[in-house]
Amino acid sequence: MAEPLTISLHGIHRGGLKAGEYCAVIGAGPIGLLAGMIAQAYGAHAILLDLVQERLDFAKELGIEHVINSGKEDVKEAIRKITGGTMAQLVMECSGSNAAIRSTLDFVSNAGRITLTGWPPRETSIPTDLITRKEIDIRGARTSAGEFEEAIDLIYTKRVDVRKILTRTGTLEEAPELIRNIEKNPGDYMKVVIRME
Repeated sequence: MAEPLTISLHGIHRGGLKAGEYCAVIGAGPIGLLAGMIAQAYGAHAILLDLVQERLDFAKELGIEHVINSGKEDVKEAIRKITGGTMAQLVMECSGSNAAIRSTLDFVSNAGRITLTGWPPRETSIPTDLITRKEIDIRGARTSAGEFEEAIDLIYTKRVDVRKILTRTGTLEEAPELIRNIEKNPGDYMKVVIRME
């Protein structure tokens, strides 16, 4: 469980998140959920975006402060309302969707930061004039180099309770059936760990 936490942590670190700031996270998979939990552990305000309402409901159960269904709501307006008009100082893109990557520029504040963690299927065309006008810093965040020590500490101290996203554990013998079941029912699983016994 420490490994996905390090990926989320690295994105938060690359974005220089500070206490009191708003952090909009796109994608409510394991990386996005953990990023929201880290943001709140750091004293920031997490705003989690996803198209799947069940994932957003799960995020609320985890204690994520704000959730927005990007398929049903005007996300830009919702973030404007939550932030009192400033928009998010950090936007962390965890879905890998090209459309979501482009939307980060609309959700970020002036002089804000964007970290790109999701892996897009193809190149994303972006308006460089908007980047210049808003003075946006954009950083890639893909590795977990140097993050394990803090990740272990966050788990040990329960500042980020990773067990909340662990939806199933299984043995090596159960793994093939678990994988088949995950393929058939992906909505029933968030993070699965196989025990080596």
